[in-house]
Amino acid sequence: MGIITGLNLGSELRFKLTSQNVKWIFVFLSAFSIFYVLYVLEAFGIQQGVSYSNHSYFERCLYYTLANGVIYYFFEFIVFTKKYQLTNLARLFKVVIYTLFGSFIVFLLFNYFWCWTEWTFSAYFLLLGEYLSLMLLPFIECFFLEAHLKKTAVNSDYLTFSSINGKSELKILPSDFLFLKSEGNYVKIFYRNNGLIKKELIRNTLKEIRKKHHENSALLQCQRSYLINPSQIQKKVQKKGKCSVEIESFEIPVSTNFKNNVWQA
Repeated sequence: MGIITGLNLGSELRFKLTSQNVKWIFVFLSAFSIFYVLYVLEAFGIQQGVSYSNHSYFERCLYYTLANGVIYYFFEFIVFTKKYQLTNLARLFKVVIYTLFGSFIVFLLFNYFWCWTEWTFSAYFLLLGEYLSLMLLPFIECFFLEAHLKKTAVNSDYLTFSSINGKSELKILPSDFLFLKSEGNYVKIFYRNNGLIKKELIRNTLKEIRKKHHENSALLQCQRSYLINPSQIQKKVQKKGKCSVEIESFEIPVSTNFKNNVWQA
């Protein structure tokens, strides 16, 4: 039996905390941490008077906060999209990228405020250490929230594909399901697991699976032998009277009978 876990919640928390909300919480904390530590706690011994660029201490802290929030928003909602589940190694890489980009932008602003008098490697590495200490709380909080979402996922959140004899079963989250293909008395199911594309062969028919999941929007028939997840469609192609959709690196045919449903999905 294959079971995939992901960042979904049980029904009791579905409208309170989602993976999308975790992203917003992370962006907010990353920005707020800078303002709170620098302006409220007055940490790191930063000079509080007017800078050489004629910006007050409050204005400088506000610019640091906004810049960091924009950077983290860009990465969270544009670069690391919700369609991709990250492995632990990828999460570590993500921390490094965020830290390097965020600290460098803050370093640029700092030097702008002080007319580039601190434009040295030693000054940057000092700021890098201070910046990382500021970002520890947002990173740790984000990881705990993601772990909570993963832990509280319940069976009702899964798509369940069972064999006819009931001896084998595959449970995956709707957000991880890509498509399935009928192969005689079997169906081959393609899904995402920790950022990798996997497939599993189960003895069942497409007709039976469609009947069982007829109310689930994550399964849409596009051709006699295919059921697809419309939310995973990356491209719709119509060429020389033939239609198809692209999901990941797969090109899946769309028949005339199902074209309107697929194109409107």
